[in-house]
Amino acid sequence: MVEKNDQSKKDFTFLREEIVDTQQKRRECCIRKMAYIVGLFGAGSLFTLSAYTYGSIILLFLTPLIALAFDIYIVSEDFCVKRIGNFLKTREPEESPEYTEWEKFVELNDDTLFPMAFWLTTVLIYAASYFTLRSLPGVNPALIKTWSIAILSGVSLLAAFSLYLRERPVLQPKD
Repeated sequence: MVEKNDQSKKDFTFLREEIVDTQQKRRECCIRKMAYIVGLFGAGSLFTLSAYTYGSIILLFLTPLIALAFDIYIVSEDFCVKRIGNFLKTREPEESPEYTEWEKFVELNDDTLFPMAFWLTTVLIYAASYFTLRSLPGVNPALIKTWSIAILSGVSLLAAFSLYLRERPVLQPKD
């Protein structure tokens, strides 16, 4: 019986390591997102100012879409962390009273800025791309309007979905 408890502890340790790995992936994704969008927007803006080409305009159109793709990945990684954490809450043997108190404190004082921060950068890069594209001569306003609707719809859906995932129970304990 002792071996079984040791084995279950080992499995839970693996899941805790999985949480740390997933959080690391999420952090790396946030850093990559910033690097990509700053690079793409900067290149698109510089090329547009120096030599007005369709390639530079495409970079300005693509930058918010790539940011939105990163946001989807970030939300999925965040969901994985919450799913594993909720699984551990329902299956793991009792921890020390300090650890249980810490878990309750973290749950009550959760970071409310993170769910907004990652897609807020997408909205800001969209606004920068939008105003840059609007200032360029020869860019079709109907194309900008369609692109704007697509980006804002994507950001809105992503924000709503991430808030939904944040508020709903990820894993229901079995009775």
